[in-house]
Amino acid sequence: MPSRDLTGARPVLCSGLGEPRGARGHRAGSPDVQSARSTLSRLVADDSGLETVEYAIIAGLVVTGLLAVVTAIGVWVKRRLHSVKTGLGA
Repeated sequence: MPSRDLTGARPVLCSGLGEPRGARGHRAGSPDVQSARSTLSRLVADDSGLETVEYAIIAGLVVTGLLAVVTAIGVWVKRRLHSVKTGLGA
């Protein structure tokens, strides 16, 4: 019995030839699979967008830090105003 692939689909044997097919019926050596493999290998080797991703991550961290600081300042101001209000007896 053929083993399961990562998707959990069981490969189907082609027309009695004993060649396993993937979940969508493509042979491992078919042009579709080879094209997908070459596209995937090109995407893995391509690092042109990495700087953009790095800058986006840095920007996200800066925004998160700023939100934390602004929230902390807001809590501090609220407590300060509450203590002034209580001190005035209002």
